[in-house]
Amino acid sequence: MKQLYLICNAHLDPVWQWDWNEGATAALATFYAACEIAEEYDYIFCHNEALLYEFVETYDPALFERIKGLVKAGKWHIIGGWFIQQDCNIPAGETIIRQITEGQKFFKKHFGVSPKVAINFDTFGHSRGLVQILKQCGYMGYLYMRPEEIRQSLPGSSFYWEGFDGSKILAHRLNGVYAANMGKAVESINALGIGPQGFGGRTTCLGLAIEAMPTHVAGLPVAVNISCHVTRRATATL
Repeated sequence: MKQLYLICNAHLDPVWQWDWNEGATAALATFYAACEIAEEYDYIFCHNEALLYEFVETYDPALFERIKGLVKAGKWHIIGGWFIQQDCNIPAGETIIRQITEGQKFFKKHFGVSPKVAINFDTFGHSRGLVQILKQCGYMGYLYMRPEEIRQSLPGSSFYWEGFDGSKILAHRLNGVYAANMGKAVESINALGIGPQGFGGRTTCLGLAIEAMPTHVAGLPVAVNISCHVTRRATATL
């Protein structure tokens, strides 16, 4: 029997067709919902981007302490380790290094962790020079989604990416997307045979997008990528 892994994550853009305060509110609401579920159920949540954690620390210190407790308990994993998911095509290498170092310093200070797999779910392009930067910053792997298969065909989802200087890093492209379509969360859950979960009647839902990984690096287990997009409608005065 093959072993499957379900990885729960909520992709959030701090600013994208909305003001920063709306992105901050989305982070607060999402992190609150993730805490509620993780504290009550057999559920592990994963998230990156130090900026969103800074929003929580600033506007909801109690929630920030709950997250710290979940990290210590192994119920919440700090992933990626960057300050934000940035464009990796246009900015200079020094800019990318600062994104990494500032994010890593934040997570080490507040959570005592140093993620070893870099994550750029929604970045539209990845400079080859990034490989050397990642290796020099101590990363072992790189997880991304774009460009999708329709735009760039690859022999497999997992591969070793080689930089200009000969550095190599294990990279993996997600199959599928990181969320269900808006309003289709319950439909997506039912399609997986899991069934709707009320989670105590709170206005919380999990939109699940699943796609089996058809190929993998020799010696690694076959994986299933699930993006659990945790959403909860809420408002906050910032």
